[in-house]
Amino acid sequence: MDGKEASFSLTDQGIGIPAQDLVRIFERNFRSQNARRSRDDGTGLGLPMAKSILKAHGGEFTVTSIENSGSTFTVNAAADFTGTE
Repeated sequence: MDGKEASFSLTDQGIGIPAQDLVRIFERNFRSQNARRSRDDGTGLGLPMAKSILKAHGGEFTVTSIENSGSTFTVNAAADFTGTE
């Protein structure tokens, strides 16, 4: 990073996301099979909305995951720290 970006990651040890579903998790209304088996609630809108907002502000949202082991979600966003101490 060049000092004008902020980055953070969140890692869980949950159900993970199957490899074939990773390319689809940012699609509206998509929920992986294991997510539907795990919980009935959820609309599949949270990740697409977060990614869209970040993209509109020059950021990105990525994920790595291993099924039955967990996932890591990473946010990289533009940040202006000038004038702050």
